Amino acid sequence: MALVRLVYYAENRISPQAGGMAEQVADILASAAGTHRSAAITGGMIYDTCWFGQVLEGDEAAIAALYNEIAEDPRHGEIVVLEHVYITSRRFTFWWMASAAWGSHSAELLQTHCQIDRFDPRRTSGAALTDLVAALVHHQTHYTVPPSEFAEAAVG
Repeated sequence: MALVRLVYYAENRISPQAGGMAEQVADILASAAGTHRSAAITGGMIYDTCWFGQVLEGDEAAIAALYNEIAEDPRHGEIVVLEHVYITSRRFTFWWMASAAWGSHSAELLQTHCQIDRFDPRRTSGAALTDLVAALVHHQTHYTVPPSEFAEAAVG
């Protein structure tokens, strides 16, 4: 089994009027958690009203299948893959799918990890976006696996 990390960004096409951004993203995460857990995929996602930035880690075939589903999802505009690399260990070990909305603390983390002043994933690298996603989800995590289940949920 080859372990890979896929880092991409896409235009956010979720309509804020259709039930609210936070509620729709919560629905996406709830659905993703079960799918990711059964496929042993971990990762994190950040988003604002314009963009999604996501890191996915897991078996190469499982990541490819998930990417194909994401590519067909009308909530995503054009998807740009920044990085698709083989890895020896996971960066998002404890999260089937974690997310963080863009907030007041985000600008400082963006400057630290990407050296840019506003969230525009077109202006960063896969490694920098991975660092940013990790920092933001650590700072403001919406767990899809409760912390008390970490020991059970950790994947290789």
